[in-house]
Amino acid sequence: MSSKPGFKTSEWWLSLAALITSALLSSGLVSNSLALQCIGGVATLLTALGYQVSRSFVKSSEKRSEALMEVSKMDAGKSQD
Repeated sequence: MSSKPGFKTSEWWLSLAALITSALLSSGLVSNSLALQCIGGVATLLTALGYQVSRSFVKSSEKRSEALMEVSKMDAGKSQD
């Protein structure tokens, strides 16, 4: 059981779209409003952080399930002895 590479997931593409949108807001290309630029900057940081956390969760869950499968294989081998 292995997870897909990050760029092949829907969370990647949604994060990328949110990152581009919020980067445009924070750069001032969409509007010169200081409030929108601040919101865009915060949204950029939160998007990047959210993506990192979600991928970390996927990877740790994958490792945990692989470890459980190994333990169950070892238990099955002991019961056959």
